Amino acid sequence: MSVNDVGSGTAYAGDSSALRRMNVVAVLRLLYSAQADPGLRSGEGDGADRYTVTEIAQAAGISRPTAEDVVDALIGQGWLVEAPPNPRGGRRQAGRPARTIRFDSQAGCVAGIDLAPHWVRALISDLAGTVIGRADYPVADGATAEERGAAARTAITEALRLAGRDSDQILAATASTVGIARADGQVVRSTIPEMMGQNIAEMLGQFLPVPVHVANDMRAAVLGEYWVGAAAGCDSAVYLHVGRRLGSAYLIDGVSPLGHHGAAGEIPPESGRRLIHAYRKLVSFTGVDVDALPDDRVLGIDPLTVFEAAQRGEADAQQAVVDFADEFAEGIEGLVITVDPEVVVVGGGGVVAGDIAAEAIRSRLSRVCMFEPRVVVSPLGESAAAIGAVRLALNRIEENLFTNPFAHANTAEKAG
Repeated sequence: MSVNDVGSGTAYAGDSSALRRMNVVAVLRLLYSAQADPGLRSGEGDGADRYTVTEIAQAAGISRPTAEDVVDALIGQGWLVEAPPNPRGGRRQAGRPARTIRFDSQAGCVAGIDLAPHWVRALISDLAGTVIGRADYPVADGATAEERGAAARTAITEALRLAGRDSDQILAATASTVGIARADGQVVRSTIPEMMGQNIAEMLGQFLPVPVHVANDMRAAVLGEYWVGAAAGCDSAVYLHVGRRLGSAYLIDGVSPLGHHGAAGEIPPESGRRLIHAYRKLVSFTGVDVDALPDDRVLGIDPLTVFEAAQRGEADAQQAVVDFADEFAEGIEGLVITVDPEVVVVGGGGVVAGDIAAEAIRSRLSRVCMFEPRVVVSPLGESAAAIGAVRLALNRIEENLFTNPFAHANTAEKAG
Protein backbone atom coordinates (compact mmCIF):
# COMPACT_ATOMS: atom_id res chain seq x y z
CA MET A 1 0.00 0.00 0.00
CA SER A 2 1.41 3.39 -0.96
CA VAL A 3 1.26 6.59 1.00
CA ASN A 4 -1.29 7.88 -1.51
CA ASP A 5 -3.48 4.84 -0.87
CA VAL A 6 -3.47 5.56 2.83
CA GLY A 7 -4.35 9.18 2.18
CA SER A 8 -7.39 8.20 0.14
CA GLY A 9 -9.29 7.33 3.30
CA THR A 10 -9.85 3.66 2.43
CA ALA A 11 -7.61 2.64 5.31
CA TYR A 12 -6.58 4.34 8.51
CA ALA A 13 -9.45 6.77 7.93
CA GLY A 14 -9.31 9.49 10.54
CA ASP A 15 -6.06 8.17 12.00
CA SER A 16 -3.87 11.20 11.35
CA SER A 17 -1.02 9.93 13.55
CA ALA A 18 -0.71 6.71 11.53
CA LEU A 19 -0.79 8.65 8.27
CA ARG A 20 1.85 11.09 9.51
CA ARG A 21 4.06 8.24 10.61
CA MET A 22 3.80 6.62 7.18
CA ASN A 23 4.70 9.92 5.54
CA VAL A 24 7.73 10.22 7.81
CA VAL A 25 8.87 6.69 6.99
CA ALA A 26 8.43 7.34 3.26
CA VAL A 27 10.66 10.42 3.42
CA LEU A 28 13.23 8.66 5.58
CA ARG A 29 13.43 5.70 3.20
CA LEU A 30 13.85 8.02 0.24
CA LEU A 31 16.72 10.05 1.70
CA TYR A 32 18.36 7.15 3.53
CA SER A 33 18.48 5.13 0.30
CA ALA A 34 19.91 8.10 -1.58
CA GLN A 35 22.80 8.57 0.86
CA ALA A 36 23.52 4.85 1.05
CA ASP A 37 23.54 4.52 -2.75
CA PRO A 38 23.60 7.85 -4.62
CA GLY A 39 23.48 5.90 -7.89
CA LEU A 40 19.78 5.24 -7.21
CA ARG A 41 19.10 8.75 -8.50
CA SER A 42 19.25 9.71 -12.15
CA GLY A 43 21.95 12.30 -11.50
CA GLU A 44 24.90 10.32 -10.18
CA GLY A 45 27.83 12.05 -8.51
CA ASP A 46 27.87 15.22 -6.40
CA GLY A 47 24.44 16.13 -5.15
CA ALA A 48 22.81 12.79 -5.95
CA ASP A 49 22.12 12.20 -2.26
CA ARG A 50 20.03 15.36 -1.74
CA TYR A 51 16.55 16.49 -2.70
CA THR A 52 14.67 19.76 -2.67
CA VAL A 53 11.46 19.75 -0.65
CA THR A 54 9.47 19.76 -3.89
CA GLU A 55 11.38 16.70 -5.12
CA ILE A 56 10.77 14.98 -1.78
CA ALA A 57 7.04 15.64 -2.08
CA GLN A 58 6.93 14.27 -5.62
CA ALA A 59 9.05 11.18 -4.92
CA ALA A 60 7.25 10.31 -1.67
CA GLY A 61 3.79 10.99 -3.09
CA ILE A 62 2.82 13.61 -0.53
CA SER A 63 1.87 17.28 -0.68
CA ARG A 64 4.52 19.95 -0.45
CA PRO A 65 3.22 21.33 2.89
CA THR A 66 3.32 17.81 4.29
CA ALA A 67 6.85 17.37 3.01
CA GLU A 68 7.86 20.64 4.72
CA ASP A 69 6.34 19.44 8.00
CA VAL A 70 8.03 16.03 7.81
CA VAL A 71 11.41 17.50 6.87
CA ASP A 72 11.33 19.98 9.75
CA ALA A 73 10.39 17.23 12.20
CA LEU A 74 13.19 14.95 11.05
CA ILE A 75 15.73 17.78 11.13
CA GLY A 76 14.64 18.34 14.72
CA GLN A 77 15.14 14.63 15.46
CA GLY A 78 18.66 14.74 14.06
CA TRP A 79 18.15 12.48 11.04
CA LEU A 80 18.11 15.10 8.24
CA VAL A 81 20.16 18.21 7.56
CA GLU A 82 19.95 21.09 5.12
CA ALA A 83 22.65 20.83 2.47
CA PRO A 84 24.16 23.22 -0.07
CA PRO A 85 22.09 23.54 -3.25
CA ASN A 86 22.33 20.57 -5.56
CA PRO A 87 25.13 21.26 -8.10
CA ARG A 88 23.51 19.22 -10.85
CA GLY A 89 21.79 21.29 -13.53
CA GLY A 90 24.61 23.65 -14.48
CA ARG A 91 24.08 27.39 -13.96
CA ARG A 92 22.80 28.74 -10.68
CA GLN A 93 19.17 29.81 -10.76
CA ALA A 94 18.24 33.43 -10.06
CA GLY A 95 16.50 34.24 -6.80
CA ARG A 96 16.51 32.44 -3.48
CA PRO A 97 17.69 28.80 -3.86
CA ALA A 98 15.30 26.05 -2.84
CA ARG A 99 15.91 24.23 0.43
CA THR A 100 18.00 21.14 -0.22
CA ILE A 101 17.77 18.24 2.20
CA ARG A 102 19.78 15.07 2.73
CA PHE A 103 20.00 12.29 5.28
CA ASP A 104 22.72 13.01 7.85
CA SER A 105 25.07 10.03 7.59
CA GLN A 106 27.11 11.63 10.39
CA ALA A 107 24.19 11.56 12.83
CA GLY A 108 25.79 8.58 14.51
CA CYS A 109 27.95 5.56 13.78
CA VAL A 110 27.95 1.78 14.10
CA ALA A 111 30.57 -0.70 15.32
CA GLY A 112 31.48 -4.02 13.72
CA ILE A 113 33.76 -6.24 15.79
CA ASP A 114 35.40 -9.52 14.75
CA LEU A 115 36.48 -11.66 17.71
CA ALA A 116 38.82 -14.00 15.86
CA PRO A 117 41.00 -16.63 17.54
CA HIS A 118 44.18 -14.55 17.16
CA TRP A 119 42.99 -10.97 16.96
CA VAL A 120 40.16 -8.53 17.56
CA ARG A 121 39.29 -6.27 14.64
CA ALA A 122 37.04 -3.24 15.20
CA LEU A 123 35.49 -1.13 12.45
CA ILE A 124 33.56 2.10 12.92
CA SER A 125 31.25 3.11 10.07
CA ASP A 126 29.08 6.13 9.46
CA LEU A 127 25.41 5.61 8.61
CA ALA A 128 26.16 5.52 4.88
CA GLY A 129 28.31 2.42 5.39
CA THR A 130 31.67 4.15 4.98
CA VAL A 131 34.32 2.79 7.35
CA ILE A 132 35.85 5.78 9.10
CA GLY A 133 37.93 4.03 11.76
CA ARG A 134 39.65 0.65 12.02
CA ALA A 135 41.89 -0.97 14.60
CA ASP A 136 43.31 -4.48 15.05
CA TYR A 137 44.59 -5.88 18.32
CA PRO A 138 46.45 -9.22 18.57
CA VAL A 139 45.28 -11.95 20.94
CA ALA A 140 47.61 -14.70 22.16
CA ASP A 141 46.81 -18.40 22.05
CA GLY A 142 45.10 -19.41 25.28
CA ALA A 143 43.98 -15.85 26.11
CA THR A 144 41.18 -15.82 28.66
CA ALA A 145 37.72 -14.43 27.95
CA GLU A 146 38.59 -11.42 30.11
CA GLU A 147 41.75 -10.78 28.07
CA ARG A 148 39.79 -11.06 24.82
CA GLY A 149 37.23 -8.61 26.18
CA ALA A 150 40.01 -6.19 27.11
CA ALA A 151 41.48 -6.54 23.62
CA ALA A 152 38.08 -5.74 22.14
CA ARG A 153 37.78 -2.63 24.28
CA THR A 154 41.25 -1.48 23.20
CA ALA A 155 40.48 -2.05 19.51
CA ILE A 156 37.08 -0.30 19.67
CA THR A 157 38.55 2.66 21.57
CA GLU A 158 41.33 3.06 19.00
CA ALA A 159 38.93 2.72 16.07
CA LEU A 160 36.70 5.40 17.59
CA ARG A 161 39.71 7.69 18.07
CA LEU A 162 40.75 7.28 14.45
CA ALA A 163 37.15 7.93 13.36
CA GLY A 164 36.97 11.07 15.50
CA ARG A 165 33.91 9.74 17.33
CA ASP A 166 32.89 9.16 20.94
CA SER A 167 31.42 5.90 22.17
CA ASP A 168 28.08 7.55 22.93
CA GLN A 169 27.68 8.20 19.18
CA ILE A 170 27.47 4.45 18.47
CA LEU A 171 23.88 3.62 17.54
CA ALA A 172 24.29 -0.13 16.91
CA ALA A 173 26.99 -2.77 17.33
CA THR A 174 27.46 -6.33 16.09
CA ALA A 175 30.21 -8.77 17.04
CA SER A 176 31.16 -11.80 14.95
CA THR A 177 32.73 -14.82 16.62
CA VAL A 178 33.95 -18.32 15.88
CA GLY A 179 31.32 -20.97 16.50
CA ILE A 180 27.67 -20.72 17.44
CA ALA A 181 26.08 -18.24 19.83
CA ARG A 182 22.50 -18.09 21.08
CA ALA A 183 20.28 -15.10 20.40
CA ASP A 184 21.22 -13.64 23.81
CA GLY A 185 24.93 -13.74 22.89
CA GLN A 186 26.02 -16.81 24.85
CA VAL A 187 28.53 -19.01 23.02
CA VAL A 188 27.42 -22.65 22.89
CA ARG A 189 29.99 -24.03 20.41
CA SER A 190 33.45 -22.67 19.69
CA THR A 191 36.92 -23.76 18.64
CA ILE A 192 38.20 -21.24 21.22
CA PRO A 193 37.91 -23.19 24.50
CA GLU A 194 38.12 -20.04 26.62
CA MET A 195 34.98 -18.63 24.98
CA MET A 196 32.72 -21.62 25.62
CA GLY A 197 29.78 -20.55 27.77
CA GLN A 198 30.76 -16.88 27.66
CA ASN A 199 28.16 -14.23 26.85
CA ILE A 200 29.71 -11.89 24.29
CA ALA A 201 26.77 -9.48 24.35
CA GLU A 202 27.25 -8.96 28.08
CA MET A 203 31.05 -8.85 27.79
CA LEU A 204 31.04 -6.04 25.21
CA GLY A 205 27.90 -4.42 26.59
CA GLN A 206 29.88 -3.39 29.67
CA PHE A 207 31.57 -0.62 27.69
CA LEU A 208 29.30 -0.03 24.69
CA PRO A 209 26.23 2.21 24.98
CA VAL A 210 23.92 -0.05 22.90
CA PRO A 211 22.85 -3.71 22.91
CA VAL A 212 25.47 -5.87 21.18
CA HIS A 213 24.22 -8.45 18.70
CA VAL A 214 26.34 -11.54 18.10
CA ALA A 215 26.73 -13.44 14.82
CA ASN A 216 28.75 -16.39 13.56
CA ASP A 217 31.91 -15.13 11.84
CA MET A 218 31.42 -17.09 8.61
CA ARG A 219 27.81 -15.95 8.32
CA ALA A 220 28.95 -12.35 8.84
CA ALA A 221 31.67 -12.86 6.21
CA VAL A 222 29.28 -14.07 3.50
CA LEU A 223 27.04 -11.07 4.21
CA GLY A 224 30.06 -8.78 3.90
CA GLU A 225 30.86 -10.34 0.53
CA TYR A 226 27.24 -9.90 -0.53
CA TRP A 227 27.29 -6.25 0.51
CA VAL A 228 30.59 -4.97 -0.92
CA GLY A 229 32.62 -8.02 -1.89
CA ALA A 230 32.84 -10.78 -4.48
CA ALA A 231 29.18 -11.82 -4.07
CA ALA A 232 27.74 -8.33 -4.64
CA GLY A 233 24.78 -8.55 -6.99
CA CYS A 234 24.48 -12.34 -6.55
CA ASP A 235 21.37 -13.84 -5.00
CA SER A 236 23.13 -17.04 -3.88
CA ALA A 237 26.69 -17.67 -2.74
CA VAL A 238 28.87 -20.07 -0.78
CA TYR A 239 31.73 -18.58 1.23
CA LEU A 240 34.87 -20.58 2.04
CA HIS A 241 37.39 -19.27 4.55
CA VAL A 242 40.80 -20.70 3.66
CA GLY A 243 43.52 -19.84 6.13
CA ARG A 244 44.04 -19.48 9.84
CA ARG A 245 40.33 -20.09 10.32
CA LEU A 246 38.57 -22.87 8.45
CA GLY A 247 34.91 -22.32 7.78
CA SER A 248 32.04 -21.97 5.36
CA ALA A 249 28.67 -20.27 5.05
CA TYR A 250 26.06 -19.77 2.39
CA LEU A 251 23.54 -17.24 1.21
CA ILE A 252 20.20 -17.72 -0.59
CA ASP A 253 18.11 -14.79 -1.82
CA GLY A 254 20.36 -12.43 0.11
CA VAL A 255 19.80 -14.26 3.42
CA SER A 256 22.19 -16.49 5.34
CA PRO A 257 19.92 -19.07 7.03
CA LEU A 258 20.62 -20.02 10.65
CA GLY A 259 19.07 -23.48 10.74
CA HIS A 260 17.34 -24.97 13.78
CA HIS A 261 20.45 -24.84 16.00
CA GLY A 262 22.23 -21.99 14.24
CA ALA A 263 24.62 -24.43 12.55
CA ALA A 264 23.49 -24.16 8.91
CA GLY A 265 26.51 -24.22 6.59
CA GLU A 266 28.95 -25.42 9.25
CA ILE A 267 31.61 -27.91 8.15
CA PRO A 268 30.59 -31.45 9.31
CA PRO A 269 32.81 -33.03 12.01
CA GLU A 270 34.26 -35.75 9.74
CA SER A 271 35.10 -33.19 7.05
CA GLY A 272 36.55 -30.98 9.76
CA ARG A 273 38.91 -33.74 10.87
CA ARG A 274 40.09 -34.27 7.30
CA LEU A 275 40.62 -30.54 6.88
CA ILE A 276 42.71 -30.32 10.03
CA HIS A 277 44.87 -33.19 8.74
CA ALA A 278 45.25 -31.33 5.43
CA TYR A 279 46.04 -28.12 7.32
CA ARG A 280 48.87 -29.93 9.11
CA LYS A 281 50.44 -30.72 5.77
CA LEU A 282 49.96 -27.15 4.57
CA VAL A 283 51.59 -25.43 7.56
CA SER A 284 54.42 -27.96 7.66
CA PHE A 285 55.82 -25.93 4.75
CA THR A 286 56.35 -23.03 7.19
CA GLY A 287 59.19 -25.03 8.71
CA VAL A 288 57.37 -25.76 11.98
CA ASP A 289 57.49 -29.36 13.21
CA VAL A 290 53.77 -30.04 13.48
CA ASP A 291 53.85 -33.79 14.14
CA ALA A 292 53.82 -33.52 17.94
CA LEU A 293 51.45 -30.53 18.16
CA PRO A 294 47.77 -30.88 19.17
CA ASP A 295 45.14 -29.66 16.71
CA ASP A 296 44.49 -26.35 18.47
CA ARG A 297 48.20 -25.48 18.33
CA VAL A 298 48.39 -26.46 14.65
CA LEU A 299 45.43 -24.20 13.83
CA GLY A 300 47.33 -21.38 15.53
CA ILE A 301 50.10 -21.54 12.91
CA ASP A 302 49.70 -18.85 10.27
CA PRO A 303 50.07 -20.28 6.72
CA LEU A 304 50.73 -16.81 5.31
CA THR A 305 54.34 -17.60 4.42
CA VAL A 306 53.17 -20.63 2.40
CA PHE A 307 50.62 -18.51 0.52
CA GLU A 308 53.25 -15.85 -0.16
CA ALA A 309 55.72 -18.45 -1.43
CA ALA A 310 53.04 -19.90 -3.71
CA GLN A 311 52.33 -16.46 -5.11
CA ARG A 312 56.05 -16.00 -5.80
CA GLY A 313 55.94 -19.17 -7.89
CA GLU A 314 57.72 -21.65 -5.58
CA ALA A 315 56.58 -25.02 -6.86
CA ASP A 316 56.49 -26.89 -3.52
CA ALA A 317 54.42 -24.16 -1.87
CA GLN A 318 52.07 -24.00 -4.86
CA GLN A 319 51.51 -27.76 -4.68
CA ALA A 320 50.87 -27.52 -0.92
CA VAL A 321 48.21 -24.84 -1.49
CA VAL A 322 46.62 -26.84 -4.33
CA ASP A 323 46.49 -30.02 -2.23
CA PHE A 324 44.94 -28.22 0.71
CA ALA A 325 42.41 -26.37 -1.45
CA ASP A 326 41.40 -29.65 -3.11
CA GLU A 327 40.82 -31.25 0.32
CA PHE A 328 38.84 -28.20 1.40
CA ALA A 329 36.65 -28.37 -1.70
CA GLU A 330 36.01 -32.07 -1.12
CA GLY A 331 34.94 -31.34 2.45
CA ILE A 332 32.33 -28.77 1.42
CA GLU A 333 31.25 -30.07 -1.98
CA GLY A 334 27.97 -31.37 -0.48
CA LEU A 335 27.11 -27.83 0.64
CA VAL A 336 27.86 -26.42 -2.80
CA ILE A 337 25.78 -29.10 -4.54
CA THR A 338 22.86 -28.44 -2.16
CA VAL A 339 22.90 -24.65 -2.48
CA ASP A 340 23.71 -24.55 -6.23
CA PRO A 341 25.21 -21.06 -5.80
CA GLU A 342 25.86 -18.45 -8.43
CA VAL A 343 29.32 -17.87 -6.97
CA VAL A 344 31.75 -19.54 -4.57
CA VAL A 345 33.92 -16.99 -2.78
CA VAL A 346 37.36 -17.98 -1.49
CA GLY A 347 38.26 -15.75 1.44
CA GLY A 348 40.62 -15.59 4.40
CA GLY A 349 44.40 -15.58 4.24
CA GLY A 350 44.24 -17.81 1.17
CA VAL A 351 43.58 -14.74 -0.96
CA VAL A 352 47.30 -13.97 -0.67
CA ALA A 353 47.97 -16.98 -2.92
CA GLY A 354 45.90 -15.33 -5.62
CA ASP A 355 43.95 -17.64 -7.89
CA ILE A 356 45.97 -20.77 -7.03
CA ALA A 357 43.59 -21.93 -4.29
CA ALA A 358 40.52 -20.78 -6.23
CA GLU A 359 41.57 -22.75 -9.32
CA ALA A 360 42.04 -25.94 -7.29
CA ILE A 361 38.60 -25.52 -5.74
CA ARG A 362 37.12 -24.75 -9.16
CA SER A 363 38.66 -27.92 -10.57
CA ARG A 364 37.21 -30.10 -7.80
CA LEU A 365 33.71 -28.57 -8.03
CA SER A 366 33.65 -28.86 -11.82
CA ARG A 367 33.83 -32.65 -11.40
CA VAL A 368 30.95 -32.98 -8.92
CA CYS A 369 28.49 -30.14 -9.61
CA MET A 370 25.75 -30.44 -12.20
CA PHE A 371 26.16 -26.72 -12.88
CA GLU A 372 29.68 -25.49 -12.22
CA PRO A 373 29.62 -22.33 -10.06
CA ARG A 374 31.87 -19.37 -10.64
CA VAL A 375 34.78 -19.44 -8.14
CA VAL A 376 36.36 -16.10 -7.23
CA VAL A 377 38.87 -14.72 -4.75
CA SER A 378 37.50 -12.34 -2.12
CA PRO A 379 38.61 -8.70 -2.29
CA LEU A 380 37.92 -8.40 1.46
CA GLY A 381 40.31 -11.08 2.70
CA GLU A 382 40.46 -11.45 6.47
CA SER A 383 38.28 -8.35 6.96
CA ALA A 384 35.10 -9.96 5.56
CA ALA A 385 33.66 -10.93 8.96
CA ALA A 386 34.18 -7.46 10.47
CA ILE A 387 32.67 -5.82 7.38
CA GLY A 388 29.71 -8.19 7.61
CA ALA A 389 29.31 -7.22 11.26
CA VAL A 390 29.11 -3.57 10.17
CA ARG A 391 26.39 -4.49 7.66
CA LEU A 392 24.42 -6.32 10.35
CA ALA A 393 24.69 -3.28 12.63
CA LEU A 394 23.44 -1.04 9.82
CA ASN A 395 20.54 -3.46 9.34
CA ARG A 396 19.62 -2.81 12.97
CA ILE A 397 19.73 0.93 12.37
CA GLU A 398 17.42 0.60 9.37
CA GLU A 399 15.01 -1.64 11.27
CA ASN A 400 14.79 0.81 14.16
CA LEU A 401 14.75 3.86 11.92
CA PHE A 402 11.75 2.71 9.89
CA THR A 403 9.97 1.21 12.90
CA ASN A 404 10.47 4.14 15.26
CA PRO A 405 11.23 7.15 13.04
CA PHE A 406 10.46 9.65 15.80
CA ALA A 407 13.37 8.43 17.94
CA HIS A 408 16.26 10.87 18.10
CA ALA A 409 19.33 9.80 16.14
CA ASN A 410 21.40 9.58 19.32
CA THR A 411 18.97 7.18 21.01
CA ALA A 412 17.73 5.03 18.13
CA GLU A 413 19.16 1.64 19.14
CA LYS A 414 18.62 2.21 22.85
CA ALA A 415 14.98 2.95 22.18
CA GLY A 416 14.74 -0.04 19.81
